[in-house]
Amino acid sequence: MWSQQDPLSVYMHIPFCRQKCHYCDFLSWPNRVEDLDLYVDTLLAEIELYRGRLAERPVATVFFGGGTPSLLSDSHISRILEELAAVGSFAKEMEVTMEANPEQLTQDQLRGYRQAGVNRLSVGLQSTHESLLAFLGRRHTAVDFYRVVETARQAGFENLNTDLIFGIPGQTLEQWQQTLETIAALEVSHISCYGLTFEPGTPLHHQREQGFICAVDEDLEYAMFRWGIEWLQQRGYQHYEISNYALSEKTCRHNITYWENREYIGLGAGAHGFLSEERTANHQQLESYVAAVQQGEFPYMSRENITLWDSVSDTMFLGLRMRRGISEADFEKRYRQPMTFFFREEIGKLIQQKLLVRQEGFLRLTEKGIDLSNVVFEKLLVTSG
Repeated sequence: MWSQQDPLSVYMHIPFCRQKCHYCDFLSWPNRVEDLDLYVDTLLAEIELYRGRLAERPVATVFFGGGTPSLLSDSHISRILEELAAVGSFAKEMEVTMEANPEQLTQDQLRGYRQAGVNRLSVGLQSTHESLLAFLGRRHTAVDFYRVVETARQAGFENLNTDLIFGIPGQTLEQWQQTLETIAALEVSHISCYGLTFEPGTPLHHQREQGFICAVDEDLEYAMFRWGIEWLQQRGYQHYEISNYALSEKTCRHNITYWENREYIGLGAGAHGFLSEERTANHQQLESYVAAVQQGEFPYMSRENITLWDSVSDTMFLGLRMRRGISEADFEKRYRQPMTFFFREEIGKLIQQKLLVRQEGFLRLTEKGIDLSNVVFEKLLVTSG
């Protein structure tokens, strides 16, 4: 399936944080920073387990996600990247992203991360309005974020992302517009805009179930989504994926790996990986994760072989999230059949409904299709079931 010329991506999960946000359902362990050194030592040992795979293909992107990866020191980051280089090789112009919270970043930290090899910083802001930050359980202020943007640039970071959330209970369209206008004025090179979801098990989900809060009106949430697309594009941001916008050549190459349904190694507790048509998930408990790695075993909690139908369906679902869509030639090369072999009737109907369009060798969502993307994805996923 994949040749030695195809680069790999590596995801590192850092499940530590000071305080869990009210909407977050990602694996994270609040107030366990005393375990960081043990965790990093285990990550280094897990990298060694992948020596054979890493020696075969160069690493093109590394993503430190969490949790709050900026709880790691610059020496932690250096040790991890040095170990990756020792067991494998790096592609030219490798992208190394680290997620961070603005209240925890100092100038010395940022310089240290940049010198260690991090060249893309993703700073979680969510909103520029203090009342909404408090509602979400964020510990920082908007001023903290502005300071970090300036300090990060002084430290040598040219590629900055920020995550924003719309559809927050109590949020107005004007507040959302003000947030986007402020961020665009800062010329942050990449912006991710996500509609708030009430994930089971989170405090916000519980509050909604108990009737203490209500979800934003669908028409208002749609207005926020649409205004963001139109306004950011007017400001020079490329809307290259349903939720993501980038200035020239600043797309997130690591995330494109996911959207193209390509292979990546997942390292750390709770991390997911995709190699050799097998999806894996690591143990979520620190003790189980550490014990497995110390015994020289891959710390898998689960392994799943991907069927042809699963792979095709994933490629369609993920690839259509990108505005350019899916290359028909690349699809046929990968699966030795055109898309219409698997989805002839579905694609035909969705084109008739003006939700999909075939253009210049790509199948992609129309503007209407973006608004009704869940309908499109459901049609394609049902077929493989």
